[in-house]
Amino acid sequence: MLKSVRTIVNFRCRLSGDKRDYRLLNEMSGANRYLYNQALSHLLKQYQESINDTRKTGKCDYTYETLGKWYTQHKKNEATWLSRYSPAKTKLILKDLSDAFKEYVKGQRGKPKFKSKRQKQSFPITLYQREIKENENGNGYLLLKRGLFIQIRGYKKQICRYSKPRFLQGRIIKEITDRSNPENRKRQNKYKENKWYLSIQCEVDAVEKQIGHIDIDNIVGIDRNVGQVADSNGQIHFLADTKKEEKRMKVLQRKRSKKQHGSNKAYKTNILIAKKHKKIKNKRNDALRKICKKISSNSDLAVLEDLKTKNMTKSAKGTMDNPGKNVKQKSGLNRVILKTAWHKIDPCHRV
Repeated sequence: MLKSVRTIVNFRCRLSGDKRDYRLLNEMSGANRYLYNQALSHLLKQYQESINDTRKTGKCDYTYETLGKWYTQHKKNEATWLSRYSPAKTKLILKDLSDAFKEYVKGQRGKPKFKSKRQKQSFPITLYQREIKENENGNGYLLLKRGLFIQIRGYKKQICRYSKPRFLQGRIIKEITDRSNPENRKRQNKYKENKWYLSIQCEVDAVEKQIGHIDIDNIVGIDRNVGQVADSNGQIHFLADTKKEEKRMKVLQRKRSKKQHGSNKAYKTNILIAKKHKKIKNKRNDALRKICKKISSNSDLAVLEDLKTKNMTKSAKGTMDNPGKNVKQKSGLNRVILKTAWHKIDPCHRV
């Protein structure tokens, strides 16, 4: 007998549209960046005044509700052009700022920094059921503004295989490519050079087997090692080999260290380093998906060892009174463990 439960899954899909769609996404990204910087400047000024107040009556209110009221007044008096964009896709960036500033006041992190065009651009959005529509062919479309939709690639393959999906939250992410190359400048649609993605978190129906109806002979145990995965059937699944990309990335990092900080040459080198990071991530995730699918397809139940990765990757440098031993060796081991991505080796979710 099967029982149905609700679970939360995450998806990452590519957004595909025409020149008008990409131009609007760039404008929305700029509006979020402008709003974040203006709100951060307002909070820093208010926080500094509360510190310098000799009567100790000053107060810095950084809650999301207060920032929402400030957003309404700022849009009405100083930035009326923000009314061209939906508040569901611009206002939610203040929630990120509120959480970051709260950690900064408590001393849990450093001072929040202003956003720049050259940084990785992303902003959260509120996903209502009507904002993601599905046509008769099963393709999904995201509503950018009234009457304008952009296609969500992979929607039919990733999301439609689940029943009753309820979208909780989403985030639009932009990957910047190198526009300094003259070959890229010749293209008519310059916005298409930048890749846009939609990260979705939604609640779906998951079907689970009851323990009494699982074939005991078809249970497999998984041992997650460094660079490989071994199961109880004696098979060893090796992860992707990324030595070539890592060697090239080290060369680029040394090259970057010799460039002046903030210069155009340093920015171009950072783009190349980011591409290598992306390629390593794609190769690793592809190998993990194939391993998880192979294990889950050939067994009824997979049992994983309970590894405390956070405790296993702690630094061994110790303190001044009690210094650690073999710090460099432990640092290298921690790097390899984190690179293996043990948290993604979960056949139940088929990452």
